[in-house]
Amino acid sequence: TRNSDIANQPIQLLKPFLKKISFLLLLQCFVFFCFSQVALPAASRKRGYVFLNHMVETLRCDTLISADSVLSPLAQKRFEPLHNNKILFKGYDPFFYWYRFTLNNGDTCSHNYVLLLAGLGIRESILWQRQNDGLKELGRSGYQYEFKRRAYPFVHQGFPLSLAPGETSTFYLRLDESHAYKSI
Repeated sequence: TRNSDIANQPIQLLKPFLKKISFLLLLQCFVFFCFSQVALPAASRKRGYVFLNHMVETLRCDTLISADSVLSPLAQKRFEPLHNNKILFKGYDPFFYWYRFTLNNGDTCSHNYVLLLAGLGIRESILWQRQNDGLKELGRSGYQYEFKRRAYPFVHQGFPLSLAPGETSTFYLRLDESHAYKSI
């Protein structure tokens, strides 16, 4: 029995180490398989996040089309509403996407927002605001830009937005996540 105690001693010493390794592997599974989406945290009286899926329309393209082209009547007809699911797509996708959403500030004071983009594989994102017959570029983000060149210079890609009292505005967001494994 003394020999069996000596033989089991290394196993007993490894048990706490194996428990820690198992816990870390499990934690890693949760981190790599969690999905998120675009959110609009309001910097107003309400705290928290407002998810935009129910307010967003999308245009899927085989090639990267210009901002002028997205305003054409043909492109405008091709926008489709997003579904209000937590995960809209998961997998490999070679396409380019445009997103269109309209925000309304029905309040009597201005409101500032940050439009956060959750994807990790966003090579480039550009946000435009509809003005008269054209689009005004509000900023760029994506892993191809260094932080000081991004509209929102932090790890999370995003864009600061401001709406004046009573303002209703339509925004267009172009994402280049082509040839990436992604979750939208």
